[in-house]
Amino acid sequence: MALFDSIIVRMFASPSTVVPSDAVASARWGVGDALTMELNSPSSHELLLLAADLEVEWNRLAAAQRRVMAELDNRGVAGDVGSRSTADVFAELLRISPREARDRVEAARTFGERQALTGEPLEPVIPLVAAKLETGTISLAHATVISELLDQLPGDIEAEHGLAAQTFLLEKAEHVDPPTLKKIAVRLRMTLDQDGADELEDKQTRSRSFSIVRHADGSSTPRGRWTPALTTAVLTMLDPLAAPRPSELGERDNRSHGQRMHDALLEATKLVLRSNQLPSSGGVATTILATVTVDQLRTGTGVTTNAYGDLLPVSELAKLAVEAEIIPVVFDDLGGVLAYGRARRTCPPSLRRAIIARDKGCIIPGCTRPASQTEAHHVTEWVRGGETNVDVLALLCDYDHDTFEARGWSIEMIAGVPWCVPPKWLDPEQRPRRNKAHDQMLTPLPPELS
Repeated sequence: MALFDSIIVRMFASPSTVVPSDAVASARWGVGDALTMELNSPSSHELLLLAADLEVEWNRLAAAQRRVMAELDNRGVAGDVGSRSTADVFAELLRISPREARDRVEAARTFGERQALTGEPLEPVIPLVAAKLETGTISLAHATVISELLDQLPGDIEAEHGLAAQTFLLEKAEHVDPPTLKKIAVRLRMTLDQDGADELEDKQTRSRSFSIVRHADGSSTPRGRWTPALTTAVLTMLDPLAAPRPSELGERDNRSHGQRMHDALLEATKLVLRSNQLPSSGGVATTILATVTVDQLRTGTGVTTNAYGDLLPVSELAKLAVEAEIIPVVFDDLGGVLAYGRARRTCPPSLRRAIIARDKGCIIPGCTRPASQTEAHHVTEWVRGGETNVDVLALLCDYDHDTFEARGWSIEMIAGVPWCVPPKWLDPEQRPRRNKAHDQMLTPLPPELS
C-alpha cells in the first residue's frame, strides 16, 4: 500500500491542486457526517432531496476514483508492481471481481485523462461526457450508453453529428434511466445511419431463435432471442391478459408480474387452440395426447406424460382437456393397444355458442372477462362422470376456473342456468347470485354518448 500512497501523493503534489491526502480526508469527514446525520426531523420531501443530493456526490466520487485509475494506468502501474495488467492490480487492491476491475479500467480510459507517448496530457476520449460525469448529474451507465452509440456510428457520420448526438443524449440522460436512454440512443442511431439500421435488422433476423428446455419434472424454461416484431406482437397480446384481476371485493391480485405473464401466455395459447386455426400435424388434427389410467381419470390425481415425453399432472391435463380432443386408449398388461377410441370433443362449437348466448362471459360475480377468454367448465367434472350438456356447463375464465373453489365459491345449476354460491364470509346465508357485469356492459349507451 505504501507504493500506491506515494504514487497518489506525487500525482497531485502541485501548488495549483489539492493534496490528495487532504481531499480524501475531506471526503472521509463528509461521509462520516452523512452516516451520523439525524434523519427523524426532516420531512419526507426533504429526505427525498437528500437522497438525490447523495446520488450526485456518489457519482462525483466515482469520477474522482476514475481520475486516479486513469493516472495509474497511464503510468503503467502494473509493471511497477509486477502485475499482468492494470485491471489485475485493482482487482487485488480493491477486492473486486476481475470483470468489474476490467470494466472500471475501461471506463477510466474512456472518460479519464490520457497521456501522449511524449508524456503530454490529453483530454478524455469523450471530453463532453467526461465533464458531465464530474458534475455527478449523470451516472457511468448513462455515459456508457453514449460512448457505445459513438462507437457504433460510422466515422463520417460520427464526425458530422457526434457532438450534436452527445449534447442531445446528455440532456436526455438527466431525466431518464440508462435503459430508457439506451432505447433513445438506438433510435437515434437508426435515424442517423440507415445502413446501420438495415444491418441491425438483418442481424436481428439472423439471430432469431426460440426453444423450450424441458425439465425432468415436466416444467420447462423458454430460451431464445426474438425479433422486435415478435416481441411487439407477443407483448401486445399478453398485456391485456396479464392485467391484475382484483377480487369481487376489490382485493389486490397477489400474483407477481411474472406469474401473471405466465398465466396470460397460457390463456393466449388456449385462445389459439379454441380458434380451430392450427394446421394439421402429420396429417392428423392437432390433438393433446396423454396416457392415463382409469383410476387417474376418476380421481384426477397422479402424473401422466404428454406426447413429448414430459411429465404432466393429471389435474393439469383435465384443465387442458376441457375443449381439446380426448382419445381413450386401452393397453394390455404388456403395453399393447387393446382398444383405440375415436376422438371426442367435450364441448363442440355448436354447444359452446349456446353457452355463450346464455352466460355472455365468465359467470363469477364481478368478473368482466368476455366469452372469448373463457372455457366451458363442467359443474360436475367430465373426468368424474359429468355430462357434456348445456345445462351442466358454465363459462369460466382461467383465473376463476383455477381459484373459485379455493376462494370459497361454488356453482349450482338452477333450471339450466349457473348460479354462484358465495362463501360464508361474504354472505352468511350463501344466497346464489348471478354475475351482472356482462349485462351492464351490454346496456345501450345514452344518445348523447352514442
